[in-house]
Amino acid sequence: MKIHRTGDMPSPEPAGPEAAARKRPEAQAPAGDSVRLSGASRELAEASQAGSAFDPQKVEAVKAAIANGSFRVDTGKVADALIASVADLLGRKTQ
Repeated sequence: MKIHRTGDMPSPEPAGPEAAARKRPEAQAPAGDSVRLSGASRELAEASQAGSAFDPQKVEAVKAAIANGSFRVDTGKVADALIASVADLLGRKTQ
């Protein structure tokens, strides 16, 4: 085993993710990358730009209907929307 004098030893390099990031060249995205948003995300973006999607009167009406037992869920409408959403995510058109 060889013993070095402190002046002869190379300085230790720091460890950890910061050190690894400093050693790597800067990552750059290729110029051809693109993003495709789903129909639902476009609708949400349009709704948020158009104004508030929150209707406090409608929320109160739904709360009251739930409280008095008159709120009914249209399961067919929910199923149709779910199928359309999944089809949109898969890139397919529904009828």
